[in-house]
Amino acid sequence: MIDPDTLTPEQRLARGRLWRPELDGAPVAIVEELLGYLARWTIPLSPALLVVPSRPGETGLLLTLRDLLSYARTGQAGDWEGSAEARDALLELSALYQPPLDDGATVPADWVAGSTTPDDSPRGLLTEIARAAWARVHLADGAPVPRAWLAALAGVSPPLVREAIASGQLVCVEARERDGGRAPLDVTADSAALWLRARGVVGL
Repeated sequence: MIDPDTLTPEQRLARGRLWRPELDGAPVAIVEELLGYLARWTIPLSPALLVVPSRPGETGLLLTLRDLLSYARTGQAGDWEGSAEARDALLELSALYQPPLDDGATVPADWVAGSTTPDDSPRGLLTEIARAAWARVHLADGAPVPRAWLAALAGVSPPLVREAIASGQLVCVEARERDGGRAPLDVTADSAALWLRARGVVGL
C-alpha cells in the first residue's frame, strides 16, 4: 500500500486532488467539527454531555475516517476486507451530517451525491473523500459511477470527465428520467476502470 508520507510534492500533484497534503489532516478536522456540533446539542441534555469525547483521538470515528481516506486513495484500508465495509462506513458518515429519511437507506446523502465542487471546509474535505470512496465501491460492484465521484477519484475537475466522455474515452449508461428531466449520465464501471488505470490511479 502507498504511504502518503513517502510521496514527494511532485508525486502528490501528479496523483491529483485526493492526495493533497491538507487531506492528511482532514479526519481530525472532520471529527473536531462533528464533536462541536454534538456538544451544542448535548449541553442541555446532561449527563449526555459526559459521554461526548473532548478530543478527536478518543473516538472510533477518527480511525474510521483515516481508514476511509486510505481506501479512497488506494483501495485498501487497515483490516477492511473489501467494498462492503467501506459502504457501511460511508453510510454511517453520511447519516452523521444528513440523516436519511429511511433508516434502511443504501444510498449516500444528497451532499455526497451532488455535483457541486467541494471546498476546503471539513465538510468539503469529507465530501471529496466520500465521493472517491463511493466511486471505488461502485467499481467493485460493477455499478455505474456518477461523474462527480469519478472526478474525485481521478483527482481531476468535472469538466475533464465531460471531455473524456465527449472524446469517447468514457462510456455512459443510457439516460434516465428523473424529476421530469434527464439525469446526468453515469459512467459505466468498465470504461471508468480502464480510464482510471490509464491515468495511474492505484488500487484498480
